[in-house]
Amino acid sequence: MTRKSKARYGMNRTYKLNAGVKALRAALLISLATVAIVPSAQAACTFVGNTITCSGAFGATLNFGPGDVALPFDPTVITLENTTVINVLNGDGVDAFSLMDLTLTNDGSITVYGNAYAIDLAGIYAVSQYGDTSVINNGAIDVRNRYGDAYGIISASAYGDASATNTGNIVSASLYYDAHGMLVVAQYGDTSAINSGDILAYSRYGTATGVAAVAPFGDVTISNEQYGTVLAQSVLGDAVGISAQSFTGDVSVDNEGAITALANYDATGIAASSIYGAVDVTNSGYVIAESAYGTAIGISAASVYS
Repeated sequence: MTRKSKARYGMNRTYKLNAGVKALRAALLISLATVAIVPSAQAACTFVGNTITCSGAFGATLNFGPGDVALPFDPTVITLENTTVINVLNGDGVDAFSLMDLTLTNDGSITVYGNAYAIDLAGIYAVSQYGDTSVINNGAIDVRNRYGDAYGIISASAYGDASATNTGNIVSASLYYDAHGMLVVAQYGDTSAINSGDILAYSRYGTATGVAAVAPFGDVTISNEQYGTVLAQSVLGDAVGISAQSFTGDVSVDNEGAITALANYDATGIAASSIYGAVDVTNSGYVIAESAYGTAIGISAASVYS
């Protein structure tokens, strides 16, 4: 992934944190400095038609494209079994691209660490050109990046729908730039995100976003289920727990779990917006937003013309 020019916030301010948040921050900063990459052991991916199954320990990015399947214009299914362990330095955990439908399931463990300048990193980066993209995480994803953006999961489609589901654990941390737990984007289709696991997005100087779904010309649906937890924290920037955005489509957010946004500047628990579509937010769980020097908003729901 390439770097994008972004404004940075809050370099000259201090954020007085409570003891619990201080401990979380300290642990993450230590991890950013000391995460070790485990050397690869015996590992293998099997290719049967358009089905790819991987297991074992990998020490480099797993790359999959149309040339890896028998029928490039048929759906592709990729499974990382629960014995899969991926440890990567300065690269994504998994990069997958498909011309048509793409389904990627992680039941294993993915760890990504970055210390190179101007490189964005993702645990899973899955893209479909003409079909739907679906990413399911039942395992563990841990992405720590010092000098670029950090993404736990990116699920994207150009002309189809995109979705991401997490039942496991996702940690996404960037020291100087932005952090996203899950990012779901569809240029012309619908997007959906479901979380029943644990998601942590942390940044010291950038913006931290737990779950974000964007569909300029489609509908957006995000659900944080009963036992789902989303924590977004930025020590010297902004934080958003859940962000759902569309231009022409409808936006729906349902929270039954716990969402927390902690920031030096602006903190928003749930931000849902559409220009021409309807916006609906339902909360039967917990939403917490805390800001040291900016605005703290629990739930923001806005539609301009609907």
